[in-house]
Amino acid sequence: YGWDNEYGSATYFVEPFQASKYLVSNGEFMDFVAANGYGVSRWWDEEGLKFLKIRKATCPPFWVLQSDGSYRYRALAQEIPMPYNWPVEVNALEAEAFCRWKSAQEGETYRLPTEAEWSVMAQEGGMSEEIFDDSRANINLAHYASSVPVDTFAHGEVYDVAGNVWQWTQTQMDAYEGFVTHPWYADFSEPTFDGKHNLIKGGSWISTGNEILYPSRYAFRRHFIQHAGFRYVIGEGENETLKYERIEQMFAKWKQRYG
Repeated sequence: YGWDNEYGSATYFVEPFQASKYLVSNGEFMDFVAANGYGVSRWWDEEGLKFLKIRKATCPPFWVLQSDGSYRYRALAQEIPMPYNWPVEVNALEAEAFCRWKSAQEGETYRLPTEAEWSVMAQEGGMSEEIFDDSRANINLAHYASSVPVDTFAHGEVYDVAGNVWQWTQTQMDAYEGFVTHPWYADFSEPTFDGKHNLIKGGSWISTGNEILYPSRYAFRRHFIQHAGFRYVIGEGENETLKYERIEQMFAKWKQRYG
């Protein structure tokens, strides 16, 4: 099956980019936290600053600060020692802030991938439009009932193209040309075309069915955190716009994206 927002086809024109080999781990994200990343306003956009004010966040939501300054990890039923090699679970605002900070530290342009870039990476990693083998990824509770180290499941030259945690993109949810709301689920897609929802890709360790396939399109508010993490890409690319050509009508359009 598919959702109404997935119908139609498109050809994406993607500038060269590099994708991180692994999802960002708790250990890698710790560098941002240790550098007081949550306390430096220039790493955060306006929406991110509102998030910080409301949540009073100083670290990812599943991290628990200890009296000695270290962190433990809040799992489903208990706190455990920090799994530094598991993917960090953060919202899109935190992921974007990390990318801005890392860009400043290393003099490169780090950012979240667009939907088009993620799709290129997924296809390079051997994902198809129709099926993905459970044995190749941490999905569908097939191996574990939690995240696993980010270097466990290789898909080509990168790891965790599918599974472990959902992956944020910078692409705001929108409709394909000629979108028609499906009458059987009228409020699934259209409410997300409000500029406040970003596409997430790849599924998590508990995802099943079409959720992990690269053409699937699921979107959440940018403050959503459950089972969601990210990988970054390097390159100027088209980091605020997405250009695509419809097979049916052979047209190109540009639309402002969340940056």
